[in-house]
Formats: sequence, structure tokens, C-alpha cells
Amino acid sequence: MFSETVQGGLALKDKTCTGCYACQNICPVDAIKMNLDNHGFCVSVINTSKCTSCGKCAKICPQLNPVFDNDPSPKCYAVKAEGSILETSSSGGAFSLLSDAVMSQGGYVCGPVYDSDMNVVFKMTNNRNELKNMQGSKYAFSELRNIYKDIKEKLDSNKLVMFTGCPCQVAGVKNFIGKNDNLITVDLICGGLPSKGIFQQYLKEISGNKKIVDIQFRSKNHPFGTAVMKFKDGSEEVRNQDLYFLSFLTDLIKSDACANCTFADTPRQGDISIGDLWKANEIITDTDVSRGMSCVMVNNDIGKAFFDKSMGNAAYCVEIPLPFLKQNNRLQHIRPPHLARQRLFFMMERKHSLVKSMVYALSWKFDVGITGFWRANNYGGILTYYALYKLVMDLGLEPLMIEARYNMGPETTPSSPDIMKSRYPYYHVSRYHNDLADEAELNNRVSKFIVGSDQVWNRNLISQMALECYTFDFADPSKKMVSIAPSFGSDHLAGGTKEERETFVKLLQRFSNISVRETSGVELCNSYGMDATRILDPVLLCDKKHYMDMISLSPAQFPEKYVFYYTANVMDTKIERLMRNNGYEVIKVDRNLDRARTKIPETPVMNIGTVENWVKCLHDSSFVVSDSFYATALAILFRKPFISLYGDMTSDSGLDCLTTLTEILGLNDRLFKNTGDVRAEDVKNPIDYERVHASLSDERERSLRWICDALSDKPA
Repeated sequence: MFSETVQGGLALKDKTCTGCYACQNICPVDAIKMNLDNHGFCVSVINTSKCTSCGKCAKICPQLNPVFDNDPSPKCYAVKAEGSILETSSSGGAFSLLSDAVMSQGGYVCGPVYDSDMNVVFKMTNNRNELKNMQGSKYAFSELRNIYKDIKEKLDSNKLVMFTGCPCQVAGVKNFIGKNDNLITVDLICGGLPSKGIFQQYLKEISGNKKIVDIQFRSKNHPFGTAVMKFKDGSEEVRNQDLYFLSFLTDLIKSDACANCTFADTPRQGDISIGDLWKANEIITDTDVSRGMSCVMVNNDIGKAFFDKSMGNAAYCVEIPLPFLKQNNRLQHIRPPHLARQRLFFMMERKHSLVKSMVYALSWKFDVGITGFWRANNYGGILTYYALYKLVMDLGLEPLMIEARYNMGPETTPSSPDIMKSRYPYYHVSRYHNDLADEAELNNRVSKFIVGSDQVWNRNLISQMALECYTFDFADPSKKMVSIAPSFGSDHLAGGTKEERETFVKLLQRFSNISVRETSGVELCNSYGMDATRILDPVLLCDKKHYMDMISLSPAQFPEKYVFYYTANVMDTKIERLMRNNGYEVIKVDRNLDRARTKIPETPVMNIGTVENWVKCLHDSSFVVSDSFYATALAILFRKPFISLYGDMTSDSGLDCLTTLTEILGLNDRLFKNTGDVRAEDVKNPIDYERVHASLSDERERSLRWICDALSDKPA
């Protein structure tokens, strides 16, 4: 049974594989292999066709069967080796002192080394010359592979073996070997095991086609955070503030098991624990600590006896209090991952380079900042910004959604719209900014700025402060500022004072590239000396697959044949009677039920709820009747027969968005002022969607070409 295997047990206990290889080594039928998961972490995978459900893998797993039989309050020591050993060690040289003691007794030392392919693997040796390869912090996932069997073979030959590894690895070895007086275990006070896949990808990206043969992360000849790469051709590269090293130190690339480590606290797993004595200068005053100092925890009687034998050659060895160690070392179970860890893996899944992904994750950088009505409380406004967001990502860019300034207090982040299930990831949403100076910090993290579609430049609807946000008053003049099909909502600038309108125009004139949604918008920009291009709204540019993804999130069920009837301004029962007379059931959609019931009290109205339900209701319909630009646009995209109504709308109240769309696609015959103007033949006449979509394809190509050019890195 699956529950009797290591994978089943981990799933039942909500635990994560540490990649210790114990299960692979214990399996009697070779049914378990360690593979890399989607994020490059080493995890056990069971071949169910071979597995006999013997349960040995689950019994040996240290995550499922941890043993805590060491001293919960061990004695601790500050340890430093003599000069030559100290200089080649990452910290104080404790590992070398312990290893020397084992070899002096004819024993073997088992620890991690780089192999010829720069994998970190465990090796066992009794050759002192090979110990230098085990020295130094590797900061990479270390693979035990078949070392368990090598250890057992030496122990069975009555040889002394010292195994040094992370506490989860020590736990695996102890579970595999069992009680053996010749086994000495030393666990590292580690910072966690990172993704092997990330390490290998990083080496590939930075190597410049040269073969790396060694990496030093803790060279004492360079500042902390430096990595020294050594190449086969004898050359060397010093990487200050190395990205991989910083990613490790900030918990960006470590596994879930390490974020909630079973073995970090006391009692520890090894007979002895070793690590860096961080902040040694605060407790050690009688010797120099500038070149490194180790801490050693003696966890049981075996460890005490071995420690006493090993410290004869130590240059310094003084007992220190355990609380000091716990305060400054990783001796706590919980160590939350970096907030951007999820974003790092998301960027890699999107085929960004690892180097770019690390830079963007560590520094919260973005290619494009998007502002506008992305949190509007209406279906069209929400949909066009979600479409723009997806479009930007499909172009291979990293977006950041930016809300207009609003003083919400420190570090408050806007949420995705309440009526949208397709949430923006937290790492793609900027915090609120309190004022202009505060918002200017975005210049350090965002390469280009975009304002999106809908009536974001309608001065009759938007406050002056919001208008200035939507024209990037905070942006440095050197930044590219691009508009993607916004609307003025009118053929002239209205509202506000003369000074406010002048400020608005001056901000527009800073834009690198301006596109608008309506023909009247092009003419308005031209009248103020600005070049502008009409392009399609992002709703018509977004890949259709993203709408299908939204639809998949909707549980709503609809009849087989019905009319999607969605109007905000034109409401009467004439069109409904006409549609019913032509064999359609009518589903009237409106989030404002009180408004709908007041105007057409005899007609049932459905509160459709989420944007996903709204899109699905339109997509599954047989006919669309609406006065909404966005419902009309989706009807065209989904090839639905439709009637578009404009009622009392004029060029001053948004009519141009409908007339521009129907005109460029040759659909003026689907646009009506009132429902009374619609005849039965208008409902029955088919739309030639082959012709319409040919025109739409041309418009999409032209619009996307403009956007790609506008967002390119070449000067405006």
C-alpha cells in the first residue's frame, strides 16, 4: 500500500523529503531513486511497478521516524585551530581537528566534495591529503548516493568512521546503520540544503563556456559574500556579492524541509555538532577571532570522549554558554523562506535566466509597471487590466501592478479585485505609496511604466491626483512611459481647472509612446502636439487561452440556448420579447440588482458574481445583447451573434469606443441606439466572422507590433 511507503508516509504527515538517500539505499528491490523535482530539489521517487510495500523505506526515513536521544542542553565550546589549518578553513577549523583525530586512529572520514561535474557528493577517505577537498563550505546540495553502503562496509570491517553532514543526513545514516561504537557522527549547524538544479544552472550560466573545477564561498582573502571560481584552464574569477551565495544566505533557494527543519534545535542528531561561532567577538576577548572561530556542541558521551581526544592540537578551546549559540546560530526549527522564493521559481518556469530571476527576486525588480483601473469594481475594467497583465507576461516581461497613491499606512498592499478569482500573485502587486516622494522609489526597481486601457484619462471621472498617477508624475524623465489603449472618454479635455488641464497635458507630453483606444483620442492628442496611435484594447489582444483559464475557474451552469443580456444604461423589455420570439431564453446579468429591478421589474435578473462567471456566461451564450464595450469585444472574440446598444451615449460619454470598434471591423450594422430599432431580421442575420476575424487579425498584428516596439529597449 502507498501509505506504507516513504512517499505515502510523508504525504500523510505533511512532511517534505530532505533528499537524504536513506530510502534508496535500504530498498531491497531497487524501487526508489532520487530525482530532481520541478524546482531542482532532490526527492525520492518510487517505481510502483517494483515496490512490494515492505515498508522499509518509511521505517528508515528520518522525517517519519526521527530519534532524539542526545543531550538537550549540551556543553558548547569555542574552538580555533592553529594558523595553517585556520587559514584554509571556512571558520575555525574544527572539522580538521576532528578529522585528524580519526585518521590518527587509522579511521576514515566521510564528507562532501566536488566531483568532476561540480556535483557535491559524499566521499570516504583515510588519506590526509584528500581532507582539504572536504574543507570549506559548499553551500550546495550534497548527495549521499551509495555512501551508506560504503560506511557499513568499513564499520563491518571494524574500522572507525567519522561521518560529517547536515543533521537530516546524520539522522539518515544513524537510522540506516543502527547502533555502532565505531561510528562517530558530526552534524553541521547548517543554513539548509539548496536546490541542486539551481546550483547547476547557475554554474552553467556564469561559466562562459569554461569548465569550473572549484568554488570557494568563504575565502578569507575576500569579503563575506564573495565566491571565487576556479577554471580548468587555470584562470580564476572573483565574484563579489555573488548572486548564488546571496540567494543561499537569504533563504531564497532552500527546500521546504529546511524552512521547517525537524533537526535544527537541540537535542541534535550528531555525537558532535560544529559550525561558525557567529558574533564571536561579543563573547571571546582573549584571542583574535578575525580569521574565524568554530563552535562545537558535545551532544553525548561518545561525542565527549572523541572531543577530548581531538582538541589536543587546538590553538584555542573554551567553553561557552548554549544560549549564546542559540541566539546567533540556526538552532530553531522554523526559518521562513525568502518572500520572493515563489517568484524566483515562477520566473524560472517562465524561462527567464536564473541570473535575471535571482536579481529580480532579491531586489524586487520588474520590467514593466502597470497602472490604471486594475482594481475597478466592474467587469470590463477588471478584465482589460487582467488581459494587459497576461499580454505583458506573454511578451516575456515581468509586470508590477501599481495602484494610484493612497495613504493606507506603512507597507499596506492592495488586494486583487473582490469579484475576480484569478488573483494577481502577491509578488506582482506593489504596496500603496503615501505620496509623490514615496512613489518615486519605483524608479529604482521598475524599468518601464505602462498605463492601461479603459477611461483612465477621462477628466470627468477621475480626480486630478489619480490622473497625475496615471500619467506617471513620479517617474524619472529618463524612464520609458507608454500608454496602452487608454480612453479620454470624450473628444476633448473636460473637467478641472485650466491649471490642472495644463499639468495633465505636460505630463502626457513626457510619454515615450502614446496609443489610445478611439480615433477621437488620436485627434485630441494631435491637437496638443503629441503623436498618438490607435490600437486595440488589450481585451482583444490577450491570448484567448487566458479567458479559457478564467472560464475553467467558474462553477456556474447555464441553459443550452440563451441570450447574454448585459446593459447598464439601456433597459427595457422590447429586446427581450424579440429574443424570446426567436427562440432564446434571456439571462439578464447585472451586479446592481436594485437598479435592474427598478427599471425592468418584471424581468428576473442574475447577479453573476465573479468576472470568471461573467466571461463564462457570455462565452456559453448563443447571443449577446449589451451596451458594454467589453461585452461587445468578447462577443466578437468568441464569434457570438450580438446586438450592441448605445442609448443616450454621445462622444462626450463613451460612444466613441463602440463606434471605433464596430467601424474598423465592419460591424456598424450591429450597433443600435435603442432596442426599438432592432428588427427580427437583425437578430437572424448572421455575422460573417471569417471576414471580421481577418480584419481583427490585421488589427491585432498592427497593435502588437506597436506595443512590442514601444516596450523595446531602443530609444523612443
